[in-house]
Amino acid sequence: LGQMIHALIDACIDARISAASAQPAADSQPHLQGQAFGRRSAPTIGIPVAQAAALPVMLVVDDDETIRSLFQEMFAADARILTAIDTYQALKLMRLHQPELVLLDDIMPNCISGLRLLEDIRRTAEFPNTSVIMITASDSDADRERGLCAGAADYITKPFEPQMVAKRVRSVLHQMHA
Repeated sequence: LGQMIHALIDACIDARISAASAQPAADSQPHLQGQAFGRRSAPTIGIPVAQAAALPVMLVVDDDETIRSLFQEMFAADARILTAIDTYQALKLMRLHQPELVLLDDIMPNCISGLRLLEDIRRTAEFPNTSVIMITASDSDADRERGLCAGAADYITKPFEPQMVAKRVRSVLHQMHA
């Protein structure tokens, strides 16, 4: 029964991703940055198209639209941004786009946790060139240790200061391209 449920969820996500590529993105659909707040526009505002194409792909995984929108705006000049509302959608987008960096929440309803996704992708080595930063309200020492031991490049707890997050995310992006 569990396999059938996962197959059904995968089919729904596939259909949603296909529909998103065939029509303008709505706020709840996965999309690339440059479509800030769900609107399609030129790739990465203020950056020439050729330069934007050279930017790394970053995936923001959070069930909170406010957080996804905040990170889209904060990192528009640093990366091409994909968004996912849960870990099932995140895994699909990771397989399609091979992001260089994932900003991953832990607690999301009706799916596996972000920490579990991180542990699974590190165990399978399916994304060896993808860095993950956990940004989550899971703030216990055990959660932090589990995330870092699972291979997170950083572990940031909510609530957070946006300037601090920007600095830490840009530091990881810089280390990846140094």
